[in-house]
Amino acid sequence: MVFLKRRGLMNKGKKAIKVVIAILIAAVAFGYGGYTTMRPGVYVGDDFFYEKSSSRYEQDASNYIEQTSDHEFTVVSHDKKQEISYEIEKEQITFYFPDQTVSGSWDTDQKELYDNGVPVLQNGNMEFSEDGVNISQDMDAERYSYALCRIIYDNKETISTWYMNILGLFLYILGIICAIYPEECYFFLKKWQFKNGELSDLGRLWQQVGGGIIAAMGIFIMSGMAMLLAK
Repeated sequence: MVFLKRRGLMNKGKKAIKVVIAILIAAVAFGYGGYTTMRPGVYVGDDFFYEKSSSRYEQDASNYIEQTSDHEFTVVSHDKKQEISYEIEKEQITFYFPDQTVSGSWDTDQKELYDNGVPVLQNGNMEFSEDGVNISQDMDAERYSYALCRIIYDNKETISTWYMNILGLFLYILGIICAIYPEECYFFLKKWQFKNGELSDLGRLWQQVGGGIIAAMGIFIMSGMAMLLAK
């Protein structure tokens, strides 16, 4: 009797340790996900530049966008440095690149730069492959124009949205509960099928494996890895 009581206390202690470890993992993953995917910034194509200050955005130490004066930016990306100036006249904004000019009107609701009613990124410089997929050619200036408009008009974006982090946390909690408390979780979900049922060792194992898979999916989403890989 005493042995069974001690064994029960040991099992409870082990589960408590597992719960604490699970909470720490969730805190680290959730914090990392929020830091990497919820910080504001701007996209240039598939590259994301985080806001470091009101005048500087960085993808990393070597790639950045910096506003050097009221109407001029310095952009360094993929070993290419260029000075980009701009001017605004009423609703029209014009960007002057070293080798071309891009102009249009920025729609703060649609997050689009329009030139004569057509989004700049869809205005020319496009071709179609045999399977009908649009292929964008060299449109670096247009992509930079979008990013700079987001900075100028304070329309910054994030890699992910808050509900993706919450979804990941929910899946993680659900998976951990199934993994740590396989019997309780299984009979709670299916109690209407049993009166005095007992989960077999194989059933307990599958319950824990399923919970582990769900928890791993939750970490993958919650930590922002899903969105970082998708971009």
